[in-house]
Amino acid sequence: MPTPNTEPFYLDFYVRGGSTRAHLIDEYGDPYALRRWTTWLRLRSDLRLAALITCRDHNELPGIPVGYFAARPDSTSFDHIRHAIESVNWPMLPRPTGGHISADQLRIRYRCGRLLIDRTFNALSENFIAAIEPVVTRLYELIARLQRDPIGVLDLQPKITADSEDPRSRLCHFVLTNIGSGELVLTDPRVPVVDPEQPPRARLLVAPPAAHDLADPPWTDLPLPPLPAGEPEVITLSPGARFELSVPWQAPRPGPYLLSARWEDYAGPLQAAPGQLAFMPVRECGDIQSLPIAPYPVRGATTSYAVPFEIPDSAFR
Repeated sequence: MPTPNTEPFYLDFYVRGGSTRAHLIDEYGDPYALRRWTTWLRLRSDLRLAALITCRDHNELPGIPVGYFAARPDSTSFDHIRHAIESVNWPMLPRPTGGHISADQLRIRYRCGRLLIDRTFNALSENFIAAIEPVVTRLYELIARLQRDPIGVLDLQPKITADSEDPRSRLCHFVLTNIGSGELVLTDPRVPVVDPEQPPRARLLVAPPAAHDLADPPWTDLPLPPLPAGEPEVITLSPGARFELSVPWQAPRPGPYLLSARWEDYAGPLQAAPGQLAFMPVRECGDIQSLPIAPYPVRGATTSYAVPFEIPDSAFR
């Protein structure tokens, strides 16, 4: 029976899809194309450290926070992943078939001593994924585990408050919250986007409900206030801190309505904050004494849940 491998290992697991939204520089000074949907898991067993970056939910589900997660899982978690990867006969795997140009591209990069595995495959290459199913299962289990440990993570929640003077009016709020244990840094969403083909950083939308469940509501954008002259273009949110914009809105008629919010910024902060972390804060090699929790430059996009509210008939009498 072969002796179990106990050498430290390093692993990157990427899930990437969609168009390139920004161009970054990685830890070696090489260009890195940030795609519309990007999830990046990095493991270092020598430090018992796992880090996760999520930029956008791959299923476009609402209410999914984005940013940087990290933890120190127990050694058993690393042993399970090592065993799953090293139990696969990688040279004898079938060539990936199927797939689709619009599906995510997955990449597993694993290094342990002299063993190096680097495979890329399409999310719809079912034959290949079935052949490495224990590996994929372990990786996604760890991703789910890390999402319980936010470090610099942005959550988006709109809210509605009544206008005491006008029953037809509501105050609509765009609220970003840092739900992580470390600071995060971002461009103030009120800063105009230079590229006319890119959406604004912040959107607040209102609509009556859709005619049926499969239809999209007829959203109307509410104009957000501009950034006041002289205010900084970059903001830092400490753990639990919020950034909030408020917009008055008057209903055209009584009835049910929905309020939704969207945030998108793949370029990241216009200016780096002091001590700002890299896009992937955990380096591939070198010593790290503790979890990196300096200001994290959050990038990506998220959409809130739609908040229902009602304008009563009496408001128009």
